[in-house]
Amino acid sequence: MAGRERMASMDAAWLQMEEPANLMMITAVLWFDGAVDLERLREVVRERLVERYPRFRQRVVPGPLGAPYWEDAPDFDVDAHLSTLRVPESVGRVGLEALVGDWLGVPLERSRPLWHFQLVRGAQGGDVLLARLHHCIADGIALARVLLSLTDPVEAGAGAVRAAGMEADSDVSRAAVVGADSDASRASALEAEADAARTAAVDSDVDAAQSAVPEAEADASRAALGAEADAARAVEPGTEAAWPRERMAAQGRQDARTEGPDAVTPSEDSRRPSASRWWRLARGARSALHRGAELVREPILAGDLVRQGAKGAAALGKLLALPPDPRSPLRGPLGTRKLAAWSAPIPLERVKAVGRALGGTVNDVLLTVVTGALRRYLASHDAPLEDVHSLVPVNLRPLNAPVPRELGNRFGVVFLRLPVHLAEPRRRLREVAKRMEALKRSPEAVVTSGALELLGHAPAALERAFVDVMGTKASLVTTNVPGPRQPVSLAGSRLAGLTFWVPQAGHVGLGISLFSYAGQVTVGVASDGARVPDPGALVAAFQEELDALATPAP
Repeated sequence: MAGRERMASMDAAWLQMEEPANLMMITAVLWFDGAVDLERLREVVRERLVERYPRFRQRVVPGPLGAPYWEDAPDFDVDAHLSTLRVPESVGRVGLEALVGDWLGVPLERSRPLWHFQLVRGAQGGDVLLARLHHCIADGIALARVLLSLTDPVEAGAGAVRAAGMEADSDVSRAAVVGADSDASRASALEAEADAARTAAVDSDVDAAQSAVPEAEADASRAALGAEADAARAVEPGTEAAWPRERMAAQGRQDARTEGPDAVTPSEDSRRPSASRWWRLARGARSALHRGAELVREPILAGDLVRQGAKGAAALGKLLALPPDPRSPLRGPLGTRKLAAWSAPIPLERVKAVGRALGGTVNDVLLTVVTGALRRYLASHDAPLEDVHSLVPVNLRPLNAPVPRELGNRFGVVFLRLPVHLAEPRRRLREVAKRMEALKRSPEAVVTSGALELLGHAPAALERAFVDVMGTKASLVTTNVPGPRQPVSLAGSRLAGLTFWVPQAGHVGLGISLFSYAGQVTVGVASDGARVPDPGALVAAFQEELDALATPAP
């Protein structure tokens, strides 16, 4: 059938992973200096997102034997995916956090393309854009690049290429990605040149992003927001709705409950491969492991991972033998109530100064501060101060190529053991650096990527069982995404800041994101209400830990 293609196995794995209490959605919050021109935003979304990447105008449908397929949406309307919400002028960051938390628990409408943008108007400081995109479209790293491709350098004129670097450590080698998307050839020569310049500028800024979960894309987060379900019912597409947020989120959750599970999800029997097919899948997973050695040149937090295919089997065995994380308030059953909080911007130079003084990279410092914040949080809840594992996503795309039009998931996950048991911040920094160095030589990311690719062909029940077992071995997802070093604008409005979360698969209830942009770092926390009911406490603990690490030892 024209306009229809089978979903890649790893993308299908993320589609099957979704549960009502654990949505597989990537969420970004962008705030601006002043108001955003809705008409200009609509045109940017149409030209640079919908027309460039087919997935944003395709829906998911079940195909032969129940396998999911991409199909052109016959009634696609950009306005159905771009809605506005008016809030009182008194609403500041706390009110926006509450609004974003409500949307984190609302699934995207499965009958439409799985994405939605909500422009929040009237808040203190300027408008806010909430972007929600399903993980089956692409991993967090790719989607971060896609979202930033909608922006323009603040200083540059049309057609000017700004060679900007990423906010990352000086010891991390980076490669700028230059080149226009193939669809630019459909435009005039002048438009294609300007588009190529813009894409090159943004890609050079975003290529080092290693999202989470993100993803990243550790990748597991949840949030498949009921963008459409809510926007269509509580907010007329393209129009402004009134407060309160609770009514909209409640409506979205009701829509999610009434939506039939058979809309896309195939039966287990229809998806069970034959024995010969399993053999082909096993061979494919092995070849994927070897391909990883050639593809991986992206830094995971603090450096490049060295892949050696021969170590794959040992790494898989080690992961399977990894015991569950200790019992703590961070772990347990999840609910549908989700929460969000983020920090005021933190000067990146302050983080770099701590690294220079103590002999650690920027990423070492940030992870050490995250570890200390977890220690403070657990201590405040009278929980044992034991080490916990964080899932950290690793990009497996080559850096010398633009994001493909078909997008898709190309990442793996590593399990980083955070030294929560260490009370002294500087000892903790040295231990984090040591453990990160060991992960740089680990093939874990390629192994987990191959496993997800294989599971995409498996029955949904088998995939969920495997993901749940692996999920018991971690307590959170941590993503560190370096963004543009220089300010950028979207639809003519200057971007003031951004935070970004990937899903937390495997019933993990906490995601911590670190996003650097224009010389500042923002810490974002997304949590399950039953696990971490006060994400703002973790944000505050992060600030306190950074102060403690920066204070000279007596």
